[in-house]
Amino acid sequence: ILSLQRQNTFPKNEIIIIDNNSTDQTTNFLSTLTTFSNFKIIKNHSNLGFAKACNQASKIAKSEHLIFLNNDTEVTHGWIEGLARCILSDRRIGVVGCKLLYPDNTVQHAGVVFSSVKVHHLYKNFHPEHPAPSTSRHLQAVTGACMLVPRKLFLSLGGFDEAFINGFEDLDFCFRARSKGVKIFYTPESVVIHHEGKSSPNQARIDEL
Repeated sequence: ILSLQRQNTFPKNEIIIIDNNSTDQTTNFLSTLTTFSNFKIIKNHSNLGFAKACNQASKIAKSEHLIFLNNDTEVTHGWIEGLARCILSDRRIGVVGCKLLYPDNTVQHAGVVFSSVKVHHLYKNFHPEHPAPSTSRHLQAVTGACMLVPRKLFLSLGGFDEAFINGFEDLDFCFRARSKGVKIFYTPESVVIHHEGKSSPNQARIDEL
């Protein structure tokens, strides 16, 4: 949230925070942000999981496009503009993922690919300026840690499948979108730092699958 403030994201965009029954100082911190008219907070009385929380936000959002953003991320300059340029470049593109970097400035995600037994974050641990993760490409899936999708498309597909609690709902959504002829794209023009799994021990395990 502080990184969104630093990048002047609040005044220009609708921000919806889903507090999944946080047990730290999140509630107190969020109470300091109520002065922004386009800032909405939903407080759940239990942890409903990533899929349900995102679906909650999508139903009250007013924007034409949705960006799902993990709570363990830091956005950088131009991150929204990079996502927007990609999705507006081709009307067939319906889901866009960004370049995610670890705090040590190596690549965490430049798209998702699959072998017969495992899910892989493409170009993981590469240098961020390497030509491979610096190239936009059409892929099978991208991670929901930072994902842009038109709201109309997201709702038409039923949002994220809430049978998934905290992992693979993003990949499932990409599969369903692709089945409708939608293109999934990765763009290096949007860069977000991802403190992978820092907010949940279980998520750390899932992210390494």
